[in-house]
Amino acid sequence: MLQKRLHKEGSAFSQIVQQIREIGRNVDIDIQFGTVTAPLPAIEVVLDNDSMTLDDDDLTIPWQLGTHQRLTESGEVIRFRSSLYIGDRVIVACMDDKQQWLLLDKVAE
Repeated sequence: MLQKRLHKEGSAFSQIVQQIREIGRNVDIDIQFGTVTAPLPAIEVVLDNDSMTLDDDDLTIPWQLGTHQRLTESGEVIRFRSSLYIGDRVIVACMDDKQQWLLLDKVAE
């Protein structure tokens, strides 16, 4: 089985599809789309499917979507502002029967 996983054929996309077929569908995670109705730090997201509103207490937000700093190889510090604004479309994962919510990313315009 391990040997089979190491030697997938086809394009990168094809290999991902092969891996998903081997692992199977995960029914414990639900992916939904939503709209930001209030920006960070007191973010609110309204989900499309059930109009449920999630706030900053409900959501786990990746650091790169909020205000953060990065250090370049030359030692320069670059500051990034939050990239989540009112009206932005986002992708949200729901885990543990709607007990945990993870904001995955912002949808491209």
